[in-house]
Amino acid sequence: MVDRDALATVVAAGPSASWRIQVLPARPFNPLGLLANQSIWPRCYWRSRDGRHELVALGSAAVASTLEAAQHLLGALPSASAPLLVGGLAFDGEQPQWPDFPAVHLFLPQLLWQRQGDSWRLVVAIAPGEPGQAQAERLLEQLVIDDELPAHEHRGCRQSVLPDRQRWGEWVARSLASPALAKVVLARLSTVHLTAPANPWALLAQWQAAVPNSYPFAVALGPRTSFIGCSPERLFARCGRELLTEALAGTVAFGGDARAAAAELTGDDKIRLENELVAQDIVSRLIPLSHHWQIGAAEINPLVDVAHLRRPIRAELQPGVSDASLLRILHPTPAVGGSPRAAALAHIRSLEDYPRGWYAGAVGYLGHDHSEMVVAIRSALVEDRLLHLFAGVGLVQGSDADSEWQELNHKVTTLLKLLGLSR
Repeated sequence: MVDRDALATVVAAGPSASWRIQVLPARPFNPLGLLANQSIWPRCYWRSRDGRHELVALGSAAVASTLEAAQHLLGALPSASAPLLVGGLAFDGEQPQWPDFPAVHLFLPQLLWQRQGDSWRLVVAIAPGEPGQAQAERLLEQLVIDDELPAHEHRGCRQSVLPDRQRWGEWVARSLASPALAKVVLARLSTVHLTAPANPWALLAQWQAAVPNSYPFAVALGPRTSFIGCSPERLFARCGRELLTEALAGTVAFGGDARAAAAELTGDDKIRLENELVAQDIVSRLIPLSHHWQIGAAEINPLVDVAHLRRPIRAELQPGVSDASLLRILHPTPAVGGSPRAAALAHIRSLEDYPRGWYAGAVGYLGHDHSEMVVAIRSALVEDRLLHLFAGVGLVQGSDADSEWQELNHKVTTLLKLLGLSR
């Protein structure tokens, strides 16, 4: 994980007039175990879908509460050591937000462990002046060098769902009758009551083991609540001026037969329409920012209980395009909001009487040379003995309320199985 003496030496160097970013070698360790044993906030965990890249963030040296502030903070940091901002943002900044989760929260970690392949390193960030020095000393005093994940069994005893089945049918009917909407994504909230307080890090460890080919993530900004998930969907990855994004829309139940899932996904007119709307909307937003773009062939993204239709999109960005601009342009995509965006968001606000918060928002990291954000779906807000699960479906002409209700059930099946509940 890290040599504590080496870390103490960095901290003991004393206050500096400018930012100090120090990179130390680190040993392999259990990331979720380390985070579970701390009393330091914020904490953040993120792993790439292919499993090659992993981030573990602890403590905050600076915070940005707007996208513009995040870009300004990155610009003030030395680029040679590649510091990163981690965190996320809400689905809709104009909605009421969850307690402890503001509309935007991107922070520079005091300690950021990064894994690339099999190699770990630790990036230490110390803010300028005496306050930054004192902050670093406090973190060193509180840091627990223990990566053993506590054993914890999570069991659900009951659950409630909003909206209920009848109201859901009314929502679908109203949505399909709206001439302003080509597509709208409606979400359902399931609240699971647990038999004991949850350990979000242990729960995420179980969840990510059950769902390969996903982006596991966790964000805890304070001691009361945590946001965890295993998302199948990339919002964007940027390497220099090369941008990778995707249209992930269209879902079928998956029982392990990839060929059958592929036939069902590609043979369904409604699914093809839904995916096409997402792909074309993303491209239309990228055109003013890029020299050229390309939509790849359709791929099948099989998970555990569902499979999705996905089309990769690649673009070469024009010089000077910032991550803040990309987030404003791309988020939320029609895969989680709808199309046209403004009309879909207004419709969602008029129907859903619970805040989505960071569900269907974006979680990940921003850096000088590399950035990657994922769409925060297949996610849960953890609050002591309560687990708030969100799932959404895209409605287009041809959608059916009963079929969409069943799709919502499929999307929460994996986590409900882990909790000993089934639908």
